[in-house]
Amino acid sequence: MLVCLTRQPLTWSSDGEPHPMHDVGTTHRTFGLEGDAEGRLHATHEDERCPRIRQPLSCVPMARKKLQPVTKEDARAIGAMLRGLRRAAGYRAVQDAAAAGGFPASRQTIYAYERGGLTPSLQQFLEITEFYALHPSRGDGTKPEDDLRAQAVASVTRALTLPAYHVKQAHELMERLQPRLAEGPRRKRRSS
Repeated sequence: MLVCLTRQPLTWSSDGEPHPMHDVGTTHRTFGLEGDAEGRLHATHEDERCPRIRQPLSCVPMARKKLQPVTKEDARAIGAMLRGLRRAAGYRAVQDAAAAGGFPASRQTIYAYERGGLTPSLQQFLEITEFYALHPSRGDGTKPEDDLRAQAVASVTRALTLPAYHVKQAHELMERLQPRLAEGPRRKRRSS
């Protein structure tokens, strides 16, 4: 619970009127959650909810675990794959790719990715890879379409094995969590 220490009413609505549940010196509920006798938080009941809350919030407080930083080797490997795809798609310089219509990132971002200074999210990596594979430059140095697509598939496959994207760990966890196969009664074969 939070206690309001201000001497003025809080305004939470777009019309500028004070929220009816937030008078001066009142106790505030934490994000629409109430504590029970045991101290656990749960959502308030429909009839107790504030009428101005359109959508209930999460019912359980959730801690976020900070992810491990991406290693320099992984960042450089991802950058090298993006650089190789860019060159294979016929874009000699980053600014040529960034100037192409529909490119999914800015020039500075691509520079940082290719240098290994930043690591794209998996979604961003897939969008850039897709762009290079499906929208190659029509100039010299462009690989044939089949070769370019094969290189894009190889890059995605390689990226999914890197610890930066945690896919390998997800597969290992799925393997550990597989239930044991129960052996049921066997049927007898009928002889004819």
